[in-house]
Amino acid sequence: AFALMSEIPYDLANSGRIIALSGQNVIWTLLIGLITLYLIKKFENHKRRVALAITFVLLGEIITFLIQTDANLGGILLISILYIFRKKPKYLVIGEVITLSIMALGFMWIQLFGLVAFVLLRNYNGTVGKGNKYLFYVFYPAHLLILGIISMTIFN
Repeated sequence: AFALMSEIPYDLANSGRIIALSGQNVIWTLLIGLITLYLIKKFENHKRRVALAITFVLLGEIITFLIQTDANLGGILLISILYIFRKKPKYLVIGEVITLSIMALGFMWIQLFGLVAFVLLRNYNGTVGKGNKYLFYVFYPAHLLILGIISMTIFN
């Protein structure tokens, strides 16, 4: 529902149109990533868990590529590495640097800012912070809608 709710503001901000099939918002990537993690976890005790995990990640990557989600090149791999190596910090850093570099080579140079997330993730203590947990649900589509209106005002 959140991905659908964010799609029109995303399309307005990125194309100036209410509906644009040329790209989808990042929430679709996060949803596909969540489904991928669910499948990896569901089969984590299977004797072929590594092959299955690779298959699930590749399927997620293919789907995000086909529907052109934001962060489609490597987004699912990035999410999966965060989960798979969450208790192995050395492998986590190596995997994330490699994935973000691949994404940057795919002309998504802005993904290099994802390296900043390592500092935050390394210091995260696992507790939920204080504040309004629904703020992001309003902020993401609202800021895209504002950017779309500004874009349409300036460029039309």
